[in-house]
Amino acid sequence: MKKINFALSLVLLSVFSIQAQGFKGGFSLGFPSEDTHTFSIIAQVSYLFEVEDNIMVGPFTGYSHSFGDDITITDNLGNENNVEENDYQYAPVGISGRYLLTENLYGGLDLGYAIGLGNANDGGFYYAPKIGFSISDSYDIIAAYRGVAVNGGSFNILSAGIEFYL
Repeated sequence: MKKINFALSLVLLSVFSIQAQGFKGGFSLGFPSEDTHTFSIIAQVSYLFEVEDNIMVGPFTGYSHSFGDDITITDNLGNENNVEENDYQYAPVGISGRYLLTENLYGGLDLGYAIGLGNANDGGFYYAPKIGFSISDSYDIIAAYRGVAVNGGSFNILSAGIEFYL
């Protein structure tokens, strides 16, 4: 019991000694790397804590919607069929990390799981390396390469947008 109390005390002490940076929200537009989708809209929120000088970590979640395109499929006989690709939607959840490279420039990485939404969407491992530039105390410009690894491949989006403190 003493070990549990000691461990709990250490956890509580470390949680209260971490300085909270606060909620961040953001919106981005993106272009999927697959020809089957036209463009994407992405929304994300995170709560970052400063754990060391220049290092912030915290939970995040969001929503991504990639719009399906009309594609033409040619069969073995040369017949063409138009097919409308389903939209691809997912909600990522996980841990976000940031490292301040300079006063206004940072690199980051989001890791977690993308929960597939809709009929034809499978979930998978989510990853998003990113780079951001602070344009003021409240706003950042951000670029990211977002991906969901699923069985047999991945769904990737190159995105750019804005983040702000909530």
